[in-house]
Amino acid sequence: MCNLNKQKPAMLLLALTRILTLAPNRIAAAGPGKGENRHAFGLLCEVVTALSKIPEDAGPSGDAQEAAQNAEHISLILSEYKTITKLTDNVAAGAKSTTAGEELPAACQEQNRAKCTGAAEYLKKLPDEEKLKLKHAAEDVHGLTSKLNHTLKQMKSAGKLIIPAESSKRSTLKGHLTQAIYGEPNEPPTVTLKGAGSNRQTHCGTGGTARGTSAKLSIVATLTCLCASDASATTNKACFKTPTGNQDFSASGRPITVWTAIQKACETEAATTPTKALPDLGTLHRQITALLYEPKGDDGAIGFIGAVTGGNSAGDCDGAEAGGTGACATFTSAANTIEIPDWLNKLKDAANAQAEHTAAMRAAALAETQLMALNESLTTLLQLNAKPPSKAPVPGSQTAQKQEVAEKECNNLETKTDCNQHKNPKCKWTKPNVEAGKYCELNETKVTEQATQTGQDGAAGAPAATGCARHGTDKTACENDKTGDKQNCAWRKGKEGEPEPEKEMCRNGSFLLNKQFALTVVSAAFVALLF
Repeated sequence: MCNLNKQKPAMLLLALTRILTLAPNRIAAAGPGKGENRHAFGLLCEVVTALSKIPEDAGPSGDAQEAAQNAEHISLILSEYKTITKLTDNVAAGAKSTTAGEELPAACQEQNRAKCTGAAEYLKKLPDEEKLKLKHAAEDVHGLTSKLNHTLKQMKSAGKLIIPAESSKRSTLKGHLTQAIYGEPNEPPTVTLKGAGSNRQTHCGTGGTARGTSAKLSIVATLTCLCASDASATTNKACFKTPTGNQDFSASGRPITVWTAIQKACETEAATTPTKALPDLGTLHRQITALLYEPKGDDGAIGFIGAVTGGNSAGDCDGAEAGGTGACATFTSAANTIEIPDWLNKLKDAANAQAEHTAAMRAAALAETQLMALNESLTTLLQLNAKPPSKAPVPGSQTAQKQEVAEKECNNLETKTDCNQHKNPKCKWTKPNVEAGKYCELNETKVTEQATQTGQDGAAGAPAATGCARHGTDKTACENDKTGDKQNCAWRKGKEGEPEPEKEMCRNGSFLLNKQFALTVVSAAFVALLF
C-alpha cells in the first residue's frame, strides 16, 4: 500500500506529459511571423484599394457640347431655312405653336418639332452678321453648301461619341470590383464570414482537398485567412509587421473584426508600390491566378494562396506555423484540382469592364479633339459666306480697259519694224515711207478678230466664253486681269477638281477656298476613322 502511494505522482506526471504532447501544440501554436504572405497580401490589397481609384467620367467640355449642339441647329437651318425662319418669328412673338403642324415639313413634324424650335431659338439669338452667313449658306450663294453639310455631318457623328452612354461603363466596373472584394454588389457596413463552418480551416480550406467556404466568396475573407490571428494561432505577422488581433471563426456570419486593421495596412504596408492611378486589373488577375499554381508543402500541392509551413504535406489552412499548415486559403475541389474562387471570376469581369471603360474614355477625348477642329473649319466656311454675292462684270468694261492698255503699248513702239512685227496686241505703222517716229497705233481690226475667235472657243457660232476662260490663249491678257492688287486670273496648270489639270491655261487666280476645304476634309476624315 505504501509503495502504491509512492507511485501515484509518477503516474500523474506521465499522464500530464502525454496530454501536453497531444493537445497543447494546437492550443498555443504561434502564427507565421516572417512576412511569408507579403507578396499575396500586396496583390490582393491592390484590388482592394483600386475601388477608390476608379476615375470619374468627366464628360465633355462645355465648348464641345456647345459645338455639337450648334452643329445640329445649323444643319437643320441649312436644310429647312424657310421653315426655321417662320418658327423664328413665332419665337419672337412668344408663341409656342402658331404654325399649324400640317404646314411644316416632315423634318419638323411631331417629335422633330422640338429640334426645329431649338434651331429657331438659336437663329433668333444670333447677331445679324451671323444670320446673313447662314442665309447665304442656305441659298448656296457662294457654292459652299455641300462642303458645309459634309463638315456638319462629321461634327454630328463626333458629337454622339462625346456624350456618355445611359449605362455607365464606370458603374459596371465598380459593381464587378465591389463584388470581388466584398462578395456582394455594395460595400456592406459590416463585413462577415459568409461561408458555413465552425473553425478556421473550414472557412479557409481543409487539407488541400476542399475550398474554404468563406475564402472562396470574397477577397476580404481570403485576406482574413492570410493575415488574421486567432485563439489557437496567435501573433500572425505573415502580412505586415504588427500582429493582428484574434478573429472568431466559430460560426457563419461572424463579423470580421480584423478587417479595419487589414484595410489600413493595405494602404500603408502593402508590398507593391502605391499609385493614385487605377492599376491594370487584367494584370492583377493574371498575377493572382498564378499564385494558385505555386507548389506548397513537401508534396508540392497546388490550389493554395498564402504560406504553408514545410516539413510535411500541405494540409489545413488553420493559421498555425506547423508542418504542412499555415495562414492560407485553399481553392480546390480535390487534391491538386483547382476550382477558381467566385471573387477571382468577378475580378476578371472587372478587368474586362476596365478595358471597355478606358476605350470609351479615350474615344470620347479623341472625338472632342476632332469636334473642335471641325468647328474651326465650320467657322471658316461660314465666314466665307459673309461676303456679298459676286456681281457680274459690266459688259465691255474690261474690253475697253484692255484696249487702252494695248494702245499705249503700240504707241510706245518707235520703229516701223518693231511696230509691224508686234503680235499681241497687233499694231500698225501709219507712215509707210518713214522708218522711225511716233507712227505706231493699235490695229483695232485685228483686235476685234482676236476677241471674236476667243469668244467662240474655236467653234464657229459658239457662245462667248466667260470668266478667265474668255482670255483663251492670250497669256498676257490673262495675267493682266486684276481688280486693284487682286489677281483675278492666272496662267497655270489645273488643280484637283478643275478641268484638264495638266494643261496650262487661263484659270481662276484664287485657290484659298480649295485649301480651306482640304483642311476640312482632312479633319473630317480623321473623325471618320472612329466609326
